[in-house]
Amino acid sequence: MGLLFYITSFLLFLVIVTRYNLSYIYPLLAGCVYVAVFIASVIILKEKVSFLTVGGMIVILIGILILNLEKILLK
Repeated sequence: MGLLFYITSFLLFLVIVTRYNLSYIYPLLAGCVYVAVFIASVIILKEKVSFLTVGGMIVILIGILILNLEKILLK
């Protein structure tokens, strides 16, 4: 099952990278994956959440927002 998820994520990554600028999309995907893994670990594995972890998540989300700020402002 893990191999299936890995292959699916790799193919999805290839599709996304071919359509968008790599210097823009890679940091965005890396931040989103980190946040998704954090949320999944809290929900599925019942991991404890510390103040520093939440602070780190906020910093990552602010970084993702800053990356998308140009698109948001141009709408």
